[in-house]
Amino acid sequence: MIEKPIDEITKADIESLIADAVREGRAIDYKRDWPGDTPDDRKELLADFSSFANASGGELLFGVEEKDGIPIKAEGLSGSIDEGILRIENIVRDGIQPRIPGIKIRPVEGFSKGPVLVVKIPKSWNSPHMVDFRNASRFFTRNSAGKYQMDVTEIRSAFLMSEEIPERMRR
Repeated sequence: MIEKPIDEITKADIESLIADAVREGRAIDYKRDWPGDTPDDRKELLADFSSFANASGGELLFGVEEKDGIPIKAEGLSGSIDEGILRIENIVRDGIQPRIPGIKIRPVEGFSKGPVLVVKIPKSWNSPHMVDFRNASRFFTRNSAGKYQMDVTEIRSAFLMSEEIPERMRR
């Protein structure tokens, strides 16, 4: 994870992830391309976003190629960045309940094919967030190996914790 505010992230920060072989895991995930147009591609994107919000938060980097979870090169993304960001925002807004507040997206310039898109997804205090897509509802979270679907016990625990937080704040 890049320990900087999103507005301060530079090309050098992204290149250091590659140089240091920062593996995908609980707080970071790499995507070589824009999300695809198939339903499975959209569902995968929604699972990524909800898993970060339901866990400790994290970053998605689009335009960074990985092999076995380790980034190998950053070439960036081609095409309209504004249209791509809008598309991602719309998919996430319409496919996750409740909506995830505080998502930040920023293109970082200077790569051969175009900018790398950095997406910071905060840990949500309004969790658990459910992927609600094509008549299927699923809850995802993350561990050191990446995202996974929550089981009944984890979902129950997440709901209990979400009810406990406002009570703690009142006290």
